[in-house]
Amino acid sequence: MGECDQDKDPGGSGLVEQLKQAAAAIAEQDKADVFLISGQLIEPADTRLIDCVGEYHKCPNVLVLVTTIGGSASVAYRMARCLRRTYKEVNLLVIFGCKSAGTLFALGADTVIMADEAHLGPLDVQIQQPDELGAVISGLTPVHALEFLQEKSFELWEKYFLELISRSGGQFTTRTAAEIAARLTTGHFGEIYRQLDPIRLGEYHRNMRVAQRYGERLVCDPARKGVLEHLIYGYPSHDFVIDREEADDLFGCVRKLTERERNLAQAVEEIIRDDCAKRVAVTRYVDAVPKPEGERQEGRPVDESLSQTGGSENGGAGPQEHDASSHGPKSAEHSESV
Repeated sequence: MGECDQDKDPGGSGLVEQLKQAAAAIAEQDKADVFLISGQLIEPADTRLIDCVGEYHKCPNVLVLVTTIGGSASVAYRMARCLRRTYKEVNLLVIFGCKSAGTLFALGADTVIMADEAHLGPLDVQIQQPDELGAVISGLTPVHALEFLQEKSFELWEKYFLELISRSGGQFTTRTAAEIAARLTTGHFGEIYRQLDPIRLGEYHRNMRVAQRYGERLVCDPARKGVLEHLIYGYPSHDFVIDREEADDLFGCVRKLTERERNLAQAVEEIIRDDCAKRVAVTRYVDAVPKPEGERQEGRPVDESLSQTGGSENGGAGPQEHDASSHGPKSAEHSESV
């Protein structure tokens, strides 16, 4: 087991052997390479997966076990595109949480396989707040704020308008009552609207469009295009849970685990929990079908059962609801994080 070379076994030889047997069954029956991705989908997780796929691609199909709280939309898109261009069939197996950017990643799969504990999340863009180190805000917050202001402004205008008409005993014309109601409403909400920064609102909108445009490129079925808008605008919070039944309604290609997949999921649970402390996603290739001698890199052991590429040197705050990693500070270049 290694970081595309050698590293120590995270769970002992017994765990590696169990993983090898479970992955061998998948490789034999489903003709699929098996990868495990756990942690935040931020740079350089995409280049690590691309490198791993280029080195270990053997089977026509792929099964990816993924657990993540989210990350960069650009990184998730590159990872999904890499798998789509390399494999005939891409299957995604979710054991615990696959949130936000993980949901974008799932849009590139032919089939999403979800355990009983598994859940997806909305495509909620997280944007770094200005002058706030490490603080992020949902891209939907200003959208919901504007909708709330519009709703309350109209309700107040309507209240003033109707009261002016009724209490004046018909002395006010409709036009006069409407103008007075508008001035009164502006007096209440004008100062609030003046605090809105149109440039900042434009940035929020642009970053939300990033995730939407990536999703449009990943969704091949025209009938599923409406799913994107719902995933972006149809949920009230970043943490909203999308369980297997709801995911099937949205994706139309969601199912339970088979016995072989369940055995594999049980074998990797301990490794996934270990990866919870890592900020950058760890990618492991479960090496069930060793390459022929002529195709292996010089110096790589034939019986290597796991190969990993990931950010084990990156610290984190620990597990969160079985998700893969802690939030951690986000840099400016990840302003489109989801």
